Amino acid sequence: MNWDAIGAVGEILGASAVFASLIYLAIQIRHQNRESHAAAMHEIWTSFRDSTSRLGDRQIADVYTRAEAQAELSDTEHMQLLVHIQNILRVWEEAFMQKQLRRLDGEVWDDMLLQIKHAMSGNAFQLVWNLRKDVYNMAFRHFIDGLVQKNYGIRESTEQG
Repeated sequence: MNWDAIGAVGEILGASAVFASLIYLAIQIRHQNRESHAAAMHEIWTSFRDSTSRLGDRQIADVYTRAEAQAELSDTEHMQLLVHIQNILRVWEEAFMQKQLRRLDGEVWDDMLLQIKHAMSGNAFQLVWNLRKDVYNMAFRHFIDGLVQKNYGIRESTEQG
């Protein structure tokens, strides 16, 4: 075998090694992207569960139901309502931004969107939104303001429409 043939075989082996490395790297990047995507969705759902679970707290539930009934709230209760609902709105804003960037699955978004529509139809959320919507991303503000809202309440309506 001459040196030219040995050199050609070496170049072929080197090119094959580079090609195999690129394939391996592409597989690793794809796997990492899936993991990042799953982590982002998990973080959004965890944040949403954490922020909405506080509605089960007796004091927050009382403030929320009174706001839904448009009852007068004390300054402290008003602040509690603002802070609590703004936390939920921030989670929704994050989910909205992730959806815009195509980092949130459509099915996850559709489920969250139903909850957004229902909650934004309530008096408590409308009160906070009207007071504080200027602190949210403009695209998110347009999205929320453009929602077709559903009738929503704490209890199922017994009225025939």
